[in-house]
Amino acid sequence: MFYKEDIQTMADLGLNSFRFSISWPRVIPAEGTVNPLGIDFYNRVIDECLKHGIEPIITICHGDMPLWIFEKGGWVSENIASDFAFFAKVCVENFSDRVRYFITMNEPQNFAGDFLGILKDQKELPASVPQDVTMGQITRGILLAHGAAVDSMRAAARQEIQIGMDIMGVFVEPVPGAVDEETAYQMTWSTLAGSYGMAWWLDPILEGTVCEELKPYITEEDLGRIGRKMDFFGVNAYSMANYMARPGRKNPLAYPGMDKSLVGMPVRDKVLYYVVGSVEIYCCVSNDCLL
Repeated sequence: MFYKEDIQTMADLGLNSFRFSISWPRVIPAEGTVNPLGIDFYNRVIDECLKHGIEPIITICHGDMPLWIFEKGGWVSENIASDFAFFAKVCVENFSDRVRYFITMNEPQNFAGDFLGILKDQKELPASVPQDVTMGQITRGILLAHGAAVDSMRAAARQEIQIGMDIMGVFVEPVPGAVDEETAYQMTWSTLAGSYGMAWWLDPILEGTVCEELKPYITEEDLGRIGRKMDFFGVNAYSMANYMARPGRKNPLAYPGMDKSLVGMPVRDKVLYYVVGSVEIYCCVSNDCLL
């Protein structure tokens, strides 16, 4: 089994935790049906981690979706919150005797955008999918699903568990003489990045508020269902947005020879410093947040 080799490599490297995702189609292949083979696979992964002293951390949804959910409307289905909560409950019922950390979703920005793109590419949509779906409608479905999942997970937990969400950040680094730290913070947390920004997703959960773009879609009643207490939230930081090279647009900050990752993202030595500082300021500003 390749997962055994991978986990052995993690142990050899001295890693003390392993975050992995559960495949929704593998575990819930049909409505109301739990696949015991899928559950067994993840049980073996968890046990292998523990055998090597590695803390398993589970992400419930990394973006995949069963076909039967899509045919009901996917993230804009009327039943998406209850369907996702059922999936989350099954995971916690089966794994929380050994797993303490659960993440409802990883980077909703990405799979929300993917879902919207899929809908636009489809020549024929399921009858349950409304025409001209917007990112606001998709966001509402995802956030309601998150809130319902948190409730179902806490109720099903077999020990005390920690629940959070992972967000992808679009960060701006201060630049002497051009962008001061306050401006960089405001750009990071504004809606300039639209649904790819962190505040788009975190404000409804942590503050009980929504940006102007979401007000037509998310009601006060919705916010009451979305705003569930989280024990943590994770931030996936890849690079500083203002140092990215844009095709056809000259960027003086993207200088020739600068260090880049294998996927072409600029490597900045202070990225973690500014990311952690930006998140800390956000949490301090959010005096009434639900953390």
